[in-house]
Amino acid sequence: MKLLEEQALVPMFGEHPVELGLHEGDGFLPMLRSDAKYRELFARAFPGEKDPFSVKNVTKALACFERSIISARSAYDRYHYGGDDLAVSESAKRGEILFFSQQISCFRCHGGFNFSDTTVSESSAGREVEFHNTGLYNLPGPLSYPAPNVGIYEFTKAPADVGKFRAPSLRNVAITAPYSHDGSIATLEGVLDHYSAGGRTIPSGANAGVGHDNPNKDHLIGGFQLSSQDRADLIAFLQSLTDQPVLSDPRFANPWVSGKE
Repeated sequence: MKLLEEQALVPMFGEHPVELGLHEGDGFLPMLRSDAKYRELFARAFPGEKDPFSVKNVTKALACFERSIISARSAYDRYHYGGDDLAVSESAKRGEILFFSQQISCFRCHGGFNFSDTTVSESSAGREVEFHNTGLYNLPGPLSYPAPNVGIYEFTKAPADVGKFRAPSLRNVAITAPYSHDGSIATLEGVLDHYSAGGRTIPSGANAGVGHDNPNKDHLIGGFQLSSQDRADLIAFLQSLTDQPVLSDPRFANPWVSGKE
């Protein structure tokens, strides 16, 4: 299992893909050290250190911040774990039944308390990470997904792994558009279109193809029929996973804007 401290190094110094584009030994740490606010905060966070500005301490600070962001106060949580029967609408309750039904089987890939089959916790510490091809693309040729976003195939080089990605958490999904691994679906309604069709059809252009027929597609992605009421109920359920308190928590606000620390 990768620790958050280790994961933080990837966007900082990773080259595939380049995210922050930092390099050890460049002006990154001197830039932090030159900021009066950071000098105050680093001294407070790492007392007793002659020079608290190190990559190790930066990743510690990032990891501590990330661990403090616990999303567990959504309407769904208040309804199921807080005993608040009025926290969610009747529509959301119907949507939850659909979500966990055998007909639609969303829960097969988005299950557990975090709505993801990739969640590792004390109760599932040895859980094997799963990857899924959802039929988002079906290009002709050896790679049915457009490069460079070809899924776990990038590492395994196994043809059967083209287009397979981990299932993300659905917590706060209503505010995380656009969707899918490449952000190619703009709305939750579009996501429902994709899954109800058993794979997305792109009629023309460079990525034209019938995702339903992708040979690597997960067997769980078979398609289903939804009435207009079903669609509204599923959207209501997904919206009930939004944790408004964590979104407005001043502890997670930009301290340079709000004046908070």
